[in-house]
Amino acid sequence: MYEKPLRSEFSTLGFNMVIYYLLASVISTGIIFFYSLAGTIILYMSKGSITQEEIMQVVLPNDNPLLLLIVNAIAIYAIGMPVAVFLLKKKLPSPAMNNALFEARSSAEMFSPEGNASGTDEERFGIRELPALFFICIFAMSAGNLISQMFAAVIGKLTGIEPENASVEFLLSGNMLMTIIFVVILAPIAEELFFRKFLIGRLSHTGKWSAIFVSSMAFALYHMNIYQLFYALFVGLILGYTYVKTGKVIYTILLHISLNFTGGMLLPYFTQGVESMDSLQEVLEAGNYAFFIADGIYLLAVFAGLVCFIIYLKKGRFHLLDERWLPDRNTVLKAYFKAPGTIVLILVCVVVSALTLSGLLL
Repeated sequence: MYEKPLRSEFSTLGFNMVIYYLLASVISTGIIFFYSLAGTIILYMSKGSITQEEIMQVVLPNDNPLLLLIVNAIAIYAIGMPVAVFLLKKKLPSPAMNNALFEARSSAEMFSPEGNASGTDEERFGIRELPALFFICIFAMSAGNLISQMFAAVIGKLTGIEPENASVEFLLSGNMLMTIIFVVILAPIAEELFFRKFLIGRLSHTGKWSAIFVSSMAFALYHMNIYQLFYALFVGLILGYTYVKTGKVIYTILLHISLNFTGGMLLPYFTQGVESMDSLQEVLEAGNYAFFIADGIYLLAVFAGLVCFIIYLKKGRFHLLDERWLPDRNTVLKAYFKAPGTIVLILVCVVVSALTLSGLLL
């Protein structure tokens, strides 16, 4: 009864995420093309002649991380994301419709012989839980990153291509202030509003954890990068749980900002240049102990996250109340992974990840 309509909804989501990615890619490529064309023309008009080396410097602006940050922000957040919201609003049920459905079915169950077995009131928590959730996110991020590194290493051995984490190299090569503005502040705000507030609200009729899982999968695949795939999925689950338990997207935004700053800025900054035991020996000989201090603090944070995670599990804190008339999670999972849109989105992610690992894409 539930699987077919759910498969249709998830397929719509998958295809729209593919459209979102392709649209953002075309827009960013187009902006860079016209920027390069205009730069070439202006340079030629000002000098009367232009060398091949000068043309290549204008046409390939990869040495200008600030330009790429601005272009990607315009393509992904200013154009691509609003278009995705516009398209999905027409296809996925609104939160108001979901609430009306909940009330109608819950009222019907009140008059049934069994009554409402699970209840609909969810115990909420507030800002005091954020430190523990932050450490759990650090643990989730670390576990996901470890899995991603393993996958990248296996792919590298099978293909003979030395995997490159181009996104980290790109962030470290740019202007620190601009990177903080775009990556640490702008990206978390836009992504939390879309993946948590919008998508979970639109998918809430599938059940709380089901909506959290599907939105987290969309969040992970949207990164189109194996280095970010698993930790984005794991962190997305915790952020989705936080949004459902608090009802406040501002809390997930604050967590996301903290995570991007810690994992995307601080840690790579202190650990750059340490890729092997030989480079580690060089750091030791140079007397640069900032790496060891930063790494030690990070390991303590990971351990604290593991402890908090175990405590939450033992106390049943991850349990979310769901109405028993909702589709069971197995049905949701089957519908999600059998949806054509999901399959296409995963295939696109695999192809783009392979190109990114080989250094052909940023």
